[in-house]
Amino acid sequence: MENVMRTPIVALALGATLILTGCNEDSEGLLLGEWYCSSSMGEGGKANERILYQEGGRRQSLMEMIMPVGDNTFEVRSRTEGRWSLDGAALTEVSDRVQVVNFVVDGRELNPDDPLVQSLVNGGIEGLGTTFTIEQLDNKVLVMSGSRGGCIRQ
Repeated sequence: MENVMRTPIVALALGATLILTGCNEDSEGLLLGEWYCSSSMGEGGKANERILYQEGGRRQSLMEMIMPVGDNTFEVRSRTEGRWSLDGAALTEVSDRVQVVNFVVDGRELNPDDPLVQSLVNGGIEGLGTTFTIEQLDNKVLVMSGSRGGCIRQ
């Protein structure tokens, strides 16, 4: 009786571990392709991002972000190129190049090539690595802890 009970319990524990960590041998293949992600950022902030995860650990993204800061509202649209890696349920992304497409403060558009805009955006992003924990990954849905929030397949 003890051996009969042990096998289903071990199988159940192993299955739960794979589901909870989001890891299986097909995770990398499931991640490849284009995703649309949406998340909240602090009080009143939000971000929408299209991400393309490519073979060989390359990624591209287009992000639109609105961030209230004090009495000001910043709106930023940027393109990013970088790298990604997957270690179990840990997805790490590194931004190698960031291009500001639009930068608006309180409805007033600033030149994205202005050195001040570039220093505000690139100074904190390029070369920065961020790691998210994948909580769910299938053909249509990608859910990660951290600031990214939820994504759907495009």
